[in-house]
Amino acid sequence: MFGFDAAAAFEMIDPYGLIQSRVVESRERSIRLPLNASQAPNTATARFVTDYRGAGVHHIAIATDDLFATVARMRQNNVPLLDIPVSYYDNLAAVHDLPAERVQEMRRLSILYDRGATGEFYQAYTRAFEHRFFFEFVERRNYDGFGAPNASVRLAAQALQDKSRR
Repeated sequence: MFGFDAAAAFEMIDPYGLIQSRVVESRERSIRLPLNASQAPNTATARFVTDYRGAGVHHIAIATDDLFATVARMRQNNVPLLDIPVSYYDNLAAVHDLPAERVQEMRRLSILYDRGATGEFYQAYTRAFEHRFFFEFVERRNYDGFGAPNASVRLAAQALQDKSRR
């Protein structure tokens, strides 16, 4: 549709079940839309569809050239950012050969990381507004993916946020 190409589908782990995801994107890659579905009734995706009586946009990603500076400014301005569990950064340090100072800064700012064959990807999220919508901020350094390995971390962090809200 609209001349978009579909990428291969993959599964994400939500604390309450699996989510199937497939990305469609414009040929020049300026528009990318991840489409998610889940048959498990308590996943974030299923709850969104049930609570709001159908599909819709639950987040928008915004690119920046310096995510660390962007997130630091957001923290100074009290933007409600999603807290990432500390265990994520312990695992990150074990899996990637990142400098300890970099991992510490990512932990302080709640920035997620992924690395592909050609580059690096940094991402951060706001907390959900109205328990429904959030923003993602990304910095791509010759990286073409979406940070899919971090999707389950985001979903777990959002589940913890929802649990603490209740």
